[in-house]
Amino acid sequence: RRQPPAAAEQAYQLPPPPSEIPDDYGIVSSPTRRIPQSQDANNVSIPRASTESLLPKPPGPGTAPHTNPQSKAKPPITEQETQVAVELLFAVVNELYTLSSAWNIRRTLLTAAKTFLLRPGNPQLESIRLLLQDTVIDANTSDAGIAAHIRKLRENTLPTEEELKAWPPPLQEEEKEALRMKARRLLVEKGMPQALTSVMGAAASGEAMGKLFDCLQVGNVARGLIFGLLLQAVRAVAQ
Repeated sequence: RRQPPAAAEQAYQLPPPPSEIPDDYGIVSSPTRRIPQSQDANNVSIPRASTESLLPKPPGPGTAPHTNPQSKAKPPITEQETQVAVELLFAVVNELYTLSSAWNIRRTLLTAAKTFLLRPGNPQLESIRLLLQDTVIDANTSDAGIAAHIRKLRENTLPTEEELKAWPPPLQEEEKEALRMKARRLLVEKGMPQALTSVMGAAASGEAMGKLFDCLQVGNVARGLIFGLLLQAVRAVAQ
């Protein structure tokens, strides 16, 4: 509805008519008169909504805290991955006994043992999975394990003066040869597990370990093996 002229003037607070305006109108303001916010040039008003939007909002009772996705624990090794690891292990053992004069019948026993371990529902496969998870993966991929490897690598590549003083003196050629023969004897006698040696034969196991030791005495072969292992470890960590 249309408002009467008096109500409209009162609503919009219009100035009085020119005949009623005094001479000092607008020069001296009343102390009780409120200055409109748009006419105050010294004050800068900020909307309340904008100031509230700048402040961080506390999480509600039903909202979950933000978690870093990288801090989540990696899933454990699966049964399929355990089967692949067992197959690779048996492949390495089979290649080692290929270097010796082991009988073909004894090599067939390796294939039978692998088939027995990888059969569905074998409880020993779960034990192997837990063993690989605890002693190989968790022990080497944890923060303490990685720090220990990095620290040991630094001590052997860039040792300090204090660490160099703690090292034993270099061995003579006779001492090196004696140490090499002792290491070869220990590898030949205890390089294979007792259960595997009893199945494949002590002579074949000792022959295989002896040839492996002799091959690793070649510098290029030893460096190639170490670099290959480091490459596979870095690839496993990066993936």
